[in-house]
Amino acid sequence: IKPIFSVTFHSEIKNNNTGTIELQVSSNFPNGLVARNVEVHIPVPSDCYSPRFSKLKIGSMRYAPEHCECVWSIPVFHGETNANIRLDMQLPSVHSSTYEDMNRPVSFKFQVRLYAFSGIRIKRVNCNQQTSYKFIAAVYYETCGGNYE
Repeated sequence: IKPIFSVTFHSEIKNNNTGTIELQVSSNFPNGLVARNVEVHIPVPSDCYSPRFSKLKIGSMRYAPEHCECVWSIPVFHGETNANIRLDMQLPSVHSSTYEDMNRPVSFKFQVRLYAFSGIRIKRVNCNQQTSYKFIAAVYYETCGGNYE
């Protein structure tokens, strides 16, 4: 079973005062489906400042210093697509032990409607009930992510 999203993460610290993070997110669910309200939480060192974002083609980025992370918000992420981002940040010239913060996992929050992680698809619903109520033969299901690391 493939994960719903796969991530390629590369971080580099140059000259002890600048850092770069490159991230590629790939969706592994079918092309006809979309993930909504996708949030990618990217860990950064706790003492970084003035982050700059580039290669951002979809969504928006914000820096959340209280959680030592940058949050990439993507309203709609289509199936079988890729998205890239590059994050450049300034670091203090004195070496800090907080660079291990970058080794925390990238986490996700998302919703994918009409998709079950197991691959089960509901194509037909029969209702055999003799009542005076009108009914709609419909099933709604979605896959949501919380701590997807």
